[in-house]
Amino acid sequence: MMIRPGLLLALPLLAACPLLAGCNAQEPGDAPAGTPSPTTPAIAAQPSWTPPEQCPPWADPDRPEGSNCHGIMPERCGANRAAAFVGERMSPRVQAVLEGLAPQTVRIIAPGTAQTDDLAEGRLNVLTDAEGHIQSVDCF
Repeated sequence: MMIRPGLLLALPLLAACPLLAGCNAQEPGDAPAGTPSPTTPAIAAQPSWTPPEQCPPWADPDRPEGSNCHGIMPERCGANRAAAFVGERMSPRVQAVLEGLAPQTVRIIAPGTAQTDDLAEGRLNVLTDAEGHIQSVDCF
């Protein structure tokens, strides 16, 4: 079998293809490009975060439309995407996904859990019921 000289020059480029930004080479058995990861649910089809209907008296009445009682938009902590998990039971898998959505930290608040009163806009707060089902998510 004879190898053409031009092919020898192309071999190093083919080996470097995965390193190139524009390379879209797929291996046999790979899912098609754009297929969602099996560990991440299809969040776009899930319910979205909604602002509270009524806030406590301490809340600023002039807060931005669509923000929570603290005036924080849900995008700041990932609550807009984490709302897809309301109703699900908290598990290590769900917590790992939520940690990937939050720009800073995730705080899980079960009934009776002590919590600090500090305000952190990038912290995703996940409120659960006594059985561990997620009741709501919010930024504070």
